[in-house]
Amino acid sequence: MTDTNEQQLIDELSMEAFKLTVVFDVRAFEIAGEVRRRSLAIGYKKGYSDSLIRLAVAHYNVAEYHLALELLEEAIHLHRESGNSLGESVALFEKARSLGKLGQLAEALENHFKALAINESMGELQSTASSLNSIGVIYKTMGELPDALRYYLRACAVYESLGKTTQAAGVLNNIGSIYMGLGENKTALEYSMKSLSLQNTDIDRALYSYTLNSIGVAYQRLGEYDRSLQYLMQSLEIKQALGASDSVGNSIMNIGVVYQDSGDYTTANDFFQKALAIFEPTGNINLKCLVLLNLGVNHIHCKEYEKAREILLESLDLASHLGNTSLIAEISLPLGNLMRLAGDFENAIEYYEQALLVARDTKNKELTRKINKMLVECWKESGNPQRALECFRVFTQLDNEVNHHQSRITINTMLVGFETAAERQQQELIKLRTENLIKDLENKNRNLEAIAKEMLKKQQMLRTLKEEIESCKKTESPSTQKKLVHLQDHIISHDAGISGWQALEQRFKHQFPEFSASLTSRYPHLSNVEVKVCCLLKIGLITKEIADLLFVSERTIDFHRTSIRKKIGLDSKENLTRFFNVG
Repeated sequence: MTDTNEQQLIDELSMEAFKLTVVFDVRAFEIAGEVRRRSLAIGYKKGYSDSLIRLAVAHYNVAEYHLALELLEEAIHLHRESGNSLGESVALFEKARSLGKLGQLAEALENHFKALAINESMGELQSTASSLNSIGVIYKTMGELPDALRYYLRACAVYESLGKTTQAAGVLNNIGSIYMGLGENKTALEYSMKSLSLQNTDIDRALYSYTLNSIGVAYQRLGEYDRSLQYLMQSLEIKQALGASDSVGNSIMNIGVVYQDSGDYTTANDFFQKALAIFEPTGNINLKCLVLLNLGVNHIHCKEYEKAREILLESLDLASHLGNTSLIAEISLPLGNLMRLAGDFENAIEYYEQALLVARDTKNKELTRKINKMLVECWKESGNPQRALECFRVFTQLDNEVNHHQSRITINTMLVGFETAAERQQQELIKLRTENLIKDLENKNRNLEAIAKEMLKKQQMLRTLKEEIESCKKTESPSTQKKLVHLQDHIISHDAGISGWQALEQRFKHQFPEFSASLTSRYPHLSNVEVKVCCLLKIGLITKEIADLLFVSERTIDFHRTSIRKKIGLDSKENLTRFFNVG
């Protein structure tokens, strides 16, 4: 057989191996191994490089992510060396997937963006859509739901333009998961049902099972437990047949949540333990974190408070490692509940406020509503009825708003077609503005710092005045008390109209229009609240001042500062304020 004929055979075998990996067939190992041996025998570099990718995906399918990474590093090097950009982008994509499974989200995002750049430059629309969708997955895992939604919508638009119905269906399901994360469960169900209607169940069983799982979770969130179990059990059956361990564990965990919500805590615990036993060896930190959260909540229901605390703190540590702000918020809630049960209202409020900051930042009105409801009770029990009243007002307002977001869906969908061009224009504007702003940077910083500190003085004065009025109310006559209450309400309405950050934000954007966009471009894994902290550090505010402006504790700001240092690669010796004014 000539080398040409042998190369043709190798390419055919490589394609066969690829098809087997798609359906999680372990025979992919054997075929990919044969491709590697034959390629080495005749010195066929492309065949050898492709075999490494096929073997890596086969290892990925059985949760052997570290082995996959070793193979992919070699494949990237070989494809880059030979000038095979398409092969390089495939290897980068697969590397990013494995990194994501291991919880190395910043690196995963970096590799996905590298693959995206190659795909866009080559006009590979299908690969571009795949990269956009995967970037959305990473952002979702990091808790950056608005960013995730943005990339999912772009991916869906590309797939629809190509007539790729099955792929579009997959992204629609992902969009549904974002709305579920935002607490918009009915909208999430609509997207998942739309996804299901587009699918050919004989073509992609994995997607079908995933969509069934999403529908089951949506019904669970809506309190329809029988319908939820129907879809989840159907999903689990297909996943078990496919042999996808992480997906099987995810369905088992979700079934446990249904039993938990319906009050069967013993059965729920059994399912959570089964899921944990699956996630431990696979190294999927995100799913392990989720099942620990659910297990901890289950122990609270069973009044096993110390065990619950231990498990929830482990889950919080993992979520912090991932940089998943939404998950941090979800874990902070039951931890706050535990502190409240123990009568430790100070720490309970600390956890609630940490969760509240994230909920506001991610525009999750349902979660914000839930947290304010808990804060109402916590402030009442701690003997501060005025703060309880303030939280109650927010709760009632959100309670009326939480189910009225359909217009947002329409707007997001309409805008997606303009996304890429708008981003390019924005980047050009940022570059232009930066050149002009360097000259007067110091003056602007001083100006903004003065404005911020003036706002802080005002806030502190109002708070002091409210406290004095509260004290006087205890000693003055009924008529005087009535006047004091009226005056206090007037102060509260004046003070609550706009937060310190909101008042300062417009001035900051006017003077530094490029800063936030440039920062998120360089460090895309920074959360929105961390970007706010960076803005306030840039103008020279200290931790206490930032905490006062954002209505959180100094401990929370310290947490964010540590996270920022980690994400931008600064050690503890380097000054953050100096970095944001020089870097």
